Amino acid sequence: MCQAEGFPEAEVIWTSSDHRVLSGKTTITNSNREEKLFNVTSTLRINTTAYEIFYCTFRRSGPEGNRNNTAKLVIPEPPPVPPNERTHFVVLGAVLVFLAVTLAVICLKRNGKMMDVEECGIRDRNSKKQDDIQFEET
Repeated sequence: MCQAEGFPEAEVIWTSSDHRVLSGKTTITNSNREEKLFNVTSTLRINTTAYEIFYCTFRRSGPEGNRNNTAKLVIPEPPPVPPNERTHFVVLGAVLVFLAVTLAVICLKRNGKMMDVEECGIRDRNSKKQDDIQFEET
């Protein structure tokens, strides 16, 4: 938003950094002072990702010639967001737990200490070692 007060009434011109003329909404009111000045307010709506420079120029024509006053509005890029340090610790912890579990499984397999399914008392239903009576054809 740009605002100026003066006499005579000023025209507002918005331009971008590459000198393109942009359209803004301008409101003109009379000031409450005795001098009867004009209060000129202009608003330019921009995209929230428009990280550039805009110029607001008030152009006045008067007996002493044209007079311009320009305001420079800089829309900076937001600072980069640093990565969350906790994320690094969580990932590192997950990798270490995975490696520890993998190493434990490998060590138990090599030492032959892995439990066998039959030693746990669970029977394999497809096994012929079951207690069911088997009939043979003769």
